[in-house]
Amino acid sequence: MFLLTPRVYAMVNLKPLAQGHVLVIPYRSPRGEDLARQFNSDSNNSHLDFSAFSEEECFSEQQPQYLRDCRPEEVKAVFEGAATVGKMLMQVYKCKSVEYGIQDGPLASQSIRQLHLHVIPSFRDESGAGKIRKAESGHLIVDEYEYEGEALQPKTTAERELDRQVGRKAGDMEAEAR
Repeated sequence: MFLLTPRVYAMVNLKPLAQGHVLVIPYRSPRGEDLARQFNSDSNNSHLDFSAFSEEECFSEQQPQYLRDCRPEEVKAVFEGAATVGKMLMQVYKCKSVEYGIQDGPLASQSIRQLHLHVIPSFRDESGAGKIRKAESGHLIVDEYEYEGEALQPKTTAERELDRQVGRKAGDMEAEAR
């Protein structure tokens, strides 16, 4: 976790689509103000991890599963958090664009039962074509879409490859978040 506000936190993705792939996740906790103050008072943010949250504060029925479950102030916090993360990613990864996405429900490929907004640095070349590359871990990173003529087409091989990816180790994710 590298960003924590009273309503959202941001963490690197377990199975990233690209280097720098981050999730912005809303959470409901009466301790939100205190957790954010504690996290933001530490200069390297290393002392507060998920152990600071109770099970209910992270993964319970009280947490919003869909965007439609969010209160207006939570929607605002999610998108403000995503904008902050997007700016950070553009500086850190020197990318010119950032992709934002929400899969809102199982039929939209939502993989966990909690709302989360993906923030992904875009490393396309000037022609608009995506790049295929290997991450340091050896995972194959493939954009979800490729150009066929003038139209973007779903790239089912990318989806299959992502399903085969092995989740990263917590230490690797923590190092990337720093």
